[in-house]
Amino acid sequence: MAELQRAVERDGIEAVLDPVIVDAAAVHDAFGSDEPVLVASVNGVERTYALLDLTESEVVNGTLAGTPIAVTW
Repeated sequence: MAELQRAVERDGIEAVLDPVIVDAAAVHDAFGSDEPVLVASVNGVERTYALLDLTESEVVNGTLAGTPIAVTW
C-alpha cells in the first residue's frame, strides 16, 4: 500500500472563526447568480458560503440557529 503524504502540514490552513455575515441580496449583487456556493441549513435557517471564499480558507467555524457548525471545502 502506498504511503500517504500531506500536501499541507497539520493546522497549515487557518479556519475562519468569525465569518462576516451579509444580506443575501448583497451577496447576489456582488457575485451574481452563477457563483458556486455551499448552503448550510439548520432548523430552517440557511446560510450560503461562496466557494470562492472557501477555497482560500477551506474551513469556516460558526453557529447556525444556535448550533455549532463547521463548513468545509
